[in-house]
Amino acid sequence: IIGRLGKAPEMITTANGTDITTFNLSNNVYVGGKEETQWHTIKAFGRQAQVCQKYLKKGDLCCVEGHIDIRTYEKDGVSHKAITIIAERVVFLQNKRTSTTENMPQRSSDISEAEG
Repeated sequence: IIGRLGKAPEMITTANGTDITTFNLSNNVYVGGKEETQWHTIKAFGRQAQVCQKYLKKGDLCCVEGHIDIRTYEKDGVSHKAITIIAERVVFLQNKRTSTTENMPQRSSDISEAEG
């Protein structure tokens, strides 16, 4: 999926030391001849989570490859579904602040290889 970040990514570290970064991407689709904005929740783990937290900012354009995780839960007796894309690869496409990819790694894996 390709889209722009709606706000800065948020990273947490679990009790066992795993970093998890969550961010939302928006993209536009046409439904019934009308343009609509869709929002997608993305989660990245480990080193990729750290890189996304460091380099992605609100408004940046990126491409996420991954798989869909669907969880169901009940709240106040009503069944809900939470759909999340688990990032397997993140490609940084454009920095909103400068409209270029200057000073941005091309892929989150580029950082992992370069830094270590």
